[in-house]
Amino acid sequence: MSPASARSSVTGRRVQSLQPARRLVDEHEAYSFALRTAYLSHLLQPKARRTQHVAQPVKPVSRSSTSITDLVKDFSSIRDSKSTRLPHGFTGELDKRITGVLVGKERMPEFNDALVKRTFATFLNEFKNPTFRKSMEKDRRVEDLLLIFFSKATSELQKGKGSEDDSWKLMVDRHVALFVRLISSTLKKDDWARDRPELTSRLQTLESKLLVHAQDLTTSSQPSGSTTIEVEIPRSSEAKDMPLVLRVANIFGISYDQIQADIDSHKAVWTEQAAIQDLKLYQMHL
Repeated sequence: MSPASARSSVTGRRVQSLQPARRLVDEHEAYSFALRTAYLSHLLQPKARRTQHVAQPVKPVSRSSTSITDLVKDFSSIRDSKSTRLPHGFTGELDKRITGVLVGKERMPEFNDALVKRTFATFLNEFKNPTFRKSMEKDRRVEDLLLIFFSKATSELQKGKGSEDDSWKLMVDRHVALFVRLISSTLKKDDWARDRPELTSRLQTLESKLLVHAQDLTTSSQPSGSTTIEVEIPRSSEAKDMPLVLRVANIFGISYDQIQADIDSHKAVWTEQAAIQDLKLYQMHL
């Protein structure tokens, strides 16, 4: 061997001795690394979003219920006016309309509510009282009807309510408004309203006052307005939703149940934070 060849051989052995010895990676380590990488790839994908409808909050009503004085003062001030008196035969027609409410024959949909029927049934019992009926047919004052209905509705709707619960008070206003609406409808149906414009006008005004903080009763049961917002869809932890994980299972011949179990047992440590920490360590050793 020439001196030059000898020197080259020695130099080659020195270079090889300085290089780290290569270590073979076994199949389990390769599988674990591939699965971890595939799972982290799933975690680092942008989160999907979807549109969600959110009901607008209902503003609390900050008013007291209508007082009896408020109900009758507009009528009492002109009680002697013939134009505000109910017509002869009105009580019999009103009796039929109220009975129609109770048996479900009333066409106006706002009267189909069970609680409304209960309130009207309580009033009808008093309305059929011979003494009261005789007085009504004689005086024909609408304020007398309103006072009795208001009293019966108040008694019925506050049943079972606690001392701090006053939500029933506004419901009284609604039910009295329905009663006023039924009176107006009866007057119009039998063509009595034409001869009593003053009475018709005051009934309409009263109904509006009772509903000043509420929607019209025919639409009060419809859903309130809503708005839309975007919300993040929670990330799936199922292997079936991770394409790269399924690819790893196919390459290494791992069953679905096994790869799901491996993910479940490691997902507490295979996190985005751990991946970032590993990346920093790799950069330090480059």
